[in-house]
Amino acid sequence: MALRMLAIRCSVTTSVMTALIIAGCGGGPKLVPVAGVVTLDGEPLEGATLSFIPIEENTVATSGTEVSGANGNFQMTFKGRSGLAPGTYRVLVSKTEEIEPPDGREVPDVFAKASVEKQLMGMTKETIPPQSFDREVEVPEEGATDFLLDFKSKGTK
Repeated sequence: MALRMLAIRCSVTTSVMTALIIAGCGGGPKLVPVAGVVTLDGEPLEGATLSFIPIEENTVATSGTEVSGANGNFQMTFKGRSGLAPGTYRVLVSKTEEIEPPDGREVPDVFAKASVEKQLMGMTKETIPPQSFDREVEVPEEGATDFLLDFKSKGTK
């Protein structure tokens, strides 16, 4: 009888621990959709790296980085999950493109396009140095899928 009670207690303890672990793994901050289009001087900007950087006053800090698509479209993610926490963010944009190295070196396919490794090897160049958007962007509680982020070239007003 005592052995049976011990087995039941172990089973219950294991079930509770498993439930707690599963709950912990699925947790994290509440994220809302953040998507839109990025342009440069009014033209869609393909292949640009967008970074949403939370300001210090945000209750929950989730940052996101995404590369824009063919029409300048983007959809932010945080740690592999779609969206960001509601709050205020600074937005940065940059863009690099691959160049032929003068010594004919090749980079393994495992490196991402315009990755840090390629930059360090002299195989990319910045076509748009990192720029700060001229204002902060507010991500509302319900999210936003219609952001239009228009960056200006230097010297363009």
